[in-house]
Amino acid sequence: MPSIFITTFLLFLFFESISLRRCVHCRITQYGSCQHPDNYYPPVAYCGATNASCATVKIILVHKAGHPLLSFGDKHSRWAIFKGCVHAAYCNETLKKDFSNFGGNVSSCDACRTDLCNSADSNLINFAKLVVFGVVTVFI
Repeated sequence: MPSIFITTFLLFLFFESISLRRCVHCRITQYGSCQHPDNYYPPVAYCGATNASCATVKIILVHKAGHPLLSFGDKHSRWAIFKGCVHAAYCNETLKKDFSNFGGNVSSCDACRTDLCNSADSNLINFAKLVVFGVVTVFI
């Protein structure tokens, strides 16, 4: 009987890891922390697309003479980092575009394809999953 539960648990871990990609979904400004647009905590989104990636995009505001000052809605942050779900080619396409006419500049864009990989904690989470899997296999 215990082996049925262990097998079910391992299958759950396996299918959970391949079913939907989870990404950190938030905006971090120069003066703020990682805030989900709807204030969810933890700020995580399930990406519905089958070819989804997680991305971290840094945008810097660029003031052009004669244009109104733009802001990210806080204490005049000059940059913001956006994290969330994107399609696989998003960063390649975005870095080729010039957004200076709109008052912004994409300074960096990094995409990754594992659960919560756009989080600072992603290595810790993957390590914890590995430890759980190791402990479970010892008791099989």
